[in-house]
Amino acid sequence: MSQRTDSGRDDLTVEPNHGPCLHALDRRAFLQRAALGAVAALIAGGFAPSTALAEQVAELTPLRRVGAARTYDMPTQDGVFVDTASELAIVRSGGRLFAFSLACPHRGATLQWKAGEQRFYCPKHKARFSTDGAHVSGRATSDLDRFALRRVGSQVSVALDQPLSAKSDSAAWAAAVLVIA
Repeated sequence: MSQRTDSGRDDLTVEPNHGPCLHALDRRAFLQRAALGAVAALIAGGFAPSTALAEQVAELTPLRRVGAARTYDMPTQDGVFVDTASELAIVRSGGRLFAFSLACPHRGATLQWKAGEQRFYCPKHKARFSTDGAHVSGRATSDLDRFALRRVGSQVSVALDQPLSAKSDSAAWAAAVLVIA
């Protein structure tokens, strides 16, 4: 139990049948230990710090454009990367790379990244999509169209000429992922 003193600070008092608290913490020490405990719990639960994606979207510019193919530097860390001119999002998450259209499959509205939710969001109909393009909630009725990816050395090539729909070709859609180390 604590008691406020004239100086404005809390002093420890001794309760009957109890000794003084030997591990009293000031607010800063308490918050530091609580934060460390939260990080430890996340790591113990299988969430490494790299699993948190970008708070902001990074703009991506292709190194080469050949027909409908775009070549980009391979992202070196987890995050969301957008080529607005090509209406394309590339997401690196958990050792996997995905490329998909930024157009919502419901009515074609441009998607937004919601960092707090770690989801893509359609502002027109409130649809949400996971980082692999799968539909999570809202009015959309299908997953985002993915594009085929190909590793070229330290770069990735994306074929924009044939969007892959989970509805019409689920096997091709599921295969449109690049596993990276």
